[in-house]
Amino acid sequence: MEQRLMERVRTRPETPGPPVPRVLYVDDDPRAVELFIAQVGREFTVATATDGPAGINILASSEPFAVVVSDMHMAMMNGIAFLSRVEGKWPESVRLLMTGQPDMNTAIQAVNEGHIFRFLIKPVMRGGLLEALRAAAKQYDLVVARRVLLEQTLRASIKAMSDILALASPAAFGRATRAKDGISLLLDHLKVSDRWEAEVAAMLSQVGCVSLPPETALKIYEGQELEPAEKLMANRLPALAEQLVAGIPQMGGVAKILRYEDKRFDGGGWPEDRVRGRQLPWGSRALKILLDYDTLVAAGQEAQGALDTMRDRLGWYDPSLLNVFAKTRGAEKQTEVIQELLLKDLLPGMVLAEDVRTSSGMMLVGRGAEVTPALSERLKNLAARANVIEPVRVLTKQSMRP
Repeated sequence: MEQRLMERVRTRPETPGPPVPRVLYVDDDPRAVELFIAQVGREFTVATATDGPAGINILASSEPFAVVVSDMHMAMMNGIAFLSRVEGKWPESVRLLMTGQPDMNTAIQAVNEGHIFRFLIKPVMRGGLLEALRAAAKQYDLVVARRVLLEQTLRASIKAMSDILALASPAAFGRATRAKDGISLLLDHLKVSDRWEAEVAAMLSQVGCVSLPPETALKIYEGQELEPAEKLMANRLPALAEQLVAGIPQMGGVAKILRYEDKRFDGGGWPEDRVRGRQLPWGSRALKILLDYDTLVAAGQEAQGALDTMRDRLGWYDPSLLNVFAKTRGAEKQTEVIQELLLKDLLPGMVLAEDVRTSSGMMLVGRGAEVTPALSERLKNLAARANVIEPVRVLTKQSMRP
C-alpha cells in the first residue's frame, strides 16, 4: 500500500515559542487523513502514513514523535499491533487509538497490548481531538523531562563516586579506568550499541576499594599475594560495589554486573551460587577477564604471558570472549605510541602509561587515567609543591584504539 508522508508546521509570526509537537497519524482511509490534517494541522506538525509498516518506517527514519495516533482497522496491520510495535521501540511516544466500531474487548486489548493513552471513537469532533492531542503532548513532555532529569542525576552520581574513588585510592581509580577502556574496546570490536551499563560497571568496579586498608589496595593494584584476611576483604568487594550502586535509579543492571564481576564462567568463585556460564551478565564476564589480566600484568607478566596464563585456567573465563579480548590486545599493542613528557606538556586526551609518583614513592595518579584539563592543572600544581618524578610516559587516546 502506498505510503504518504505529509508535514504541516504551524507558523509563528513573532518570536519563536516552544517546539511544535510532532504527531504521526496512521490510517488507510485518505478522507480520514485529510480530515485529521484539517482539524489539527494548524497546532501540530503532522506526518501521515497509510499503513502500519509505513508508519514504522517513518518512526525509524525521523525525529521523535510526541504522539502517535492510529486507526484500529487497517489491512496490513491493525492499530493494536502497530501501537504495540511503537510501544516496544519508541516507548516515550504517547499512543492513541481511533476506531469507528468500538467494543469492550478492543478497548481492553488496546490498553493491555498497546498501552494506549486515549481511546477515541470516530467521528471525533475537532475540539475533542485537539484536547486529546494536547493532553498526550503534555504527557510526552513530562516523560521526556523525567528521563532527562534521571539521566542528569545518574551521570552526577556516577561522577561523584568516581571522583571519590580517585581521591581515596588513585590505584583503584587507575585500575577502574583501564577496565573501562578495555570494556569500550571490546564493545567497539563486537559492534555493540547498547553499552552504557557495561561501561559504567567497569568505571565503578573498584569503588568497593574505599573500604580497604591502603596497603591492601596497593597489593591488589600491584598483583601481590594477599594474606588470608586480605583475601576475605577482596572477596567482599563485588558485593560492596553492588550495594553502593543498587539504590541509584536505573542502576539495577549495573549492580548485577558488579555482583558477578569476579565470578568464574564455570560457576566457581564468589558469590557462591548456581549462576554460571551465559547466565552471568556479559559485563561481568568481560570484567572478570579484564581485571584478571590487569592483575597479571601488574604482577610483572608480559601481555602474551598473561594471556597464556589465562588460557590455562580452564573454566575461569568465557572462551569466545577471551578470544576476542586477545585480539583487541594485539591490535592495541600494534598501535600504541608512547611518549615521555614533562607534566607541563601534558595535553587533554593523553593517557598515562605509568603511575605518576613522588620521589618518595607516593602514588598521585594511576596508569590508565586520561588527562583532562582538571587533572592536567592538578598535576602541574603538585609538581610545583612536591618532588614528582618526571618525565612521565603517556600515549594518545587515539593510539589505544585499533
